[in-house]
Amino acid sequence: MLDMTKGNPAELIFKFALPLFIGNMFQQLYNVTDTLVVGRTLGHLALAALGGSSGSLIFFFFGFASGLNNGLTAVTSQYFGAKDYDKVRRSIAASICICISIAVFITLASVPLLKTMLIAMNTPQDSLEQAFDYLFVLFIFMPLTYCITLTYAILQALGDSKTPLFFLIFSNILNVILNITFIKVMNSGVAGVAWATAISQAVSLITCVIYSLKNFPILKLKKSDWRFSMPFYIKHLKISIPLALMITVTGTGIIIMNITVNQFGSHAVAGSAATAPLSNMTFLPIFSLSSAILTYTAQNYGAGQLQRIRSGIR
Repeated sequence: MLDMTKGNPAELIFKFALPLFIGNMFQQLYNVTDTLVVGRTLGHLALAALGGSSGSLIFFFFGFASGLNNGLTAVTSQYFGAKDYDKVRRSIAASICICISIAVFITLASVPLLKTMLIAMNTPQDSLEQAFDYLFVLFIFMPLTYCITLTYAILQALGDSKTPLFFLIFSNILNVILNITFIKVMNSGVAGVAWATAISQAVSLITCVIYSLKNFPILKLKKSDWRFSMPFYIKHLKISIPLALMITVTGTGIIIMNITVNQFGSHAVAGSAATAPLSNMTFLPIFSLSSAILTYTAQNYGAGQLQRIRSGIR
C-alpha cells in the first residue's frame, strides 16, 4: 500500500496512475475483442443489442456505481492518510453496507422496467429482444458488479493500484474465454456474453477478497467495525452521492445520443457500438490521472497537508 502523504507528489501520482492506465487500457482491449467475437459470430443484430441502448443504460446504472464507490472510499482514504486505522475499517464496513443496499434497491427498481426503457429509447425492433436478454442477466447481477467495483476502490483508496490491475487482467482474460465458450460452444447468444461477464466478475471478486484479506491485515474487519452511526454514514453519502449523480448526468447525455442513433436502425447502432471501445481509449489518460489525484488528495486532506494537495494539483 502506498502512503501518498510523503514523497514527491508528481512521482507518487504517476506511480499510482500508471497501473490504473494499464488496467483501463486492458479493459478497453477486452471490449474490442468482445466486439470482434460478437460481431463476427452472432452478426450485426447482436452487436447492436450489446452496444446500442444496452451500452448507454449500462453506463448510466453501472457508472453510478463507479462514482458512488469512489466517493465512499474517498472517506476511507482520508482516514488512511490520517493514520486512523480504526476508522479506516469502520469506513470500509459502512461503504460495504451502503453499496450493497443501493445496488439491491436499484436492481429491484430497474429490472422490471428494462423492456420499457429499451422501447422508450427507440431500440430497433429487430434487436430489442436480444438487448433485453443481455441486460436482464447483467442487471440481475448488478450487486455483484457494485461489489467488485467497491473492492477495487477500497484497495485504491489505501494506495494500492497494482492489485486491482492484476485481478482486472485476470477477470478480462477469463471473460474472453467464457465469451467464446458460451457463444461458440454452447450457442447461448448475447445472454451468454452477459453470463460470461457475471461469472468472471464473481470469480474475480472472490479471489480478490481472499487475496486482500490474506495480504492486508487492515482489511480484516472486527465486529465493532459494523456498528451503525448515522452521522458516519451521512459523511460518506455527502461525498459519494454527488459523485455518482455527476456520472449519471453524463450518462443521460449518452442515452439521448443513443435515442437519436437508434432511429437510423440496427446497422447504425451496430456501427456506433463497434467504434465505442476505440473512442473510449482517448479518455483513458485523463481518467487514470483523475483517479490517482482523488486518492492523493483524500489521503493528504486526511493528514491535514493542504500544501501537498496544492502541489499535487499543480
